[in-house]
Amino acid sequence: MDIDATSEAVPEPHPQFFLPNGDLVLHVERTLFKLSKDALCDVSHVIKDLVNEAESASPEIRAEHYEHEGNTKLTLAGDKEREWTEICSLLFGNNNYYRTMLGPLPWRDITKAVDVAAPILRVSFKYKMRNVRLDVIDVLKQLIPSETFAVLMTLNLRNEYFPCDRRTPRQLVLLCHEVNLRRFMPWAYYECARSAAGEIVHFKDLDGETRAAILAGRDIVLQMQRQQIYKSFTFGFLPDTQCETPNGCVMSRDGQAKFDLLLSRGVGPLILIDAERLNDPALCSKCLARAKREVRDGQRRLWDNLPNMFGLENWQALRETD
Repeated sequence: MDIDATSEAVPEPHPQFFLPNGDLVLHVERTLFKLSKDALCDVSHVIKDLVNEAESASPEIRAEHYEHEGNTKLTLAGDKEREWTEICSLLFGNNNYYRTMLGPLPWRDITKAVDVAAPILRVSFKYKMRNVRLDVIDVLKQLIPSETFAVLMTLNLRNEYFPCDRRTPRQLVLLCHEVNLRRFMPWAYYECARSAAGEIVHFKDLDGETRAAILAGRDIVLQMQRQQIYKSFTFGFLPDTQCETPNGCVMSRDGQAKFDLLLSRGVGPLILIDAERLNDPALCSKCLARAKREVRDGQRRLWDNLPNMFGLENWQALRETD
């Protein structure tokens, strides 16, 4: 790892994380962090190895490169001041850090959480801070679907689907590749695929291979959505065997139109909607219950196969990369 100087400018102490009782100085860009050596070495064996290398250097080299006012100093080339500010906020800040990252209930924001999590995940991945990484993943799991369909719907029903701006899924795709965080890729790909094909082609922040995977997956999702879900409320509808209508229920045009409206919203959101929102007064209670049940079953099949639609491993394999 390159630990040469990152800047010829005189670095300034961080206003919050230049701790009086610290004994390890980190030079990141034009900022100095003074932190607890033991605390950092406990969470990162990479930092521990760098400290050992610095402290075993000859007195001349140590004095020139690895000391700051009598404390061990590491110069971390390539790192960002903001990244270390966030990681220090987590390790040495207040106990409400994760609550701040999630945002207040009931309105939690995926965009904000990803923006805060990204620098922490980059540092924890680079310096092998496994426990920090797992803690951040646990927070993101409360916002970004990556578990079973039952968990997905619990998140959706409790929060009516968390908001995020249109760039966040693409940012998450890039972050997942950068830090090998694959469990959130299917959701990120799916959210990207909800854009029109013409827009996806112009996602210049994603490479050509990723855009191609999203476009191919989009076509598969559309096809599977029609086969697994659309038929329950439109073509292919069959009355329940215990139908309460003498000649059998028939889906009304109004019911079909409402379902068509849901389907017309990009690729989704049929994997994510609550089937209880679907209704048609022309159907008896038995037929309506059957239609909703078939919608949920179709949603579950789509969710279970979503990674494969985008050329990814299955859910279990993706979660094991944590």
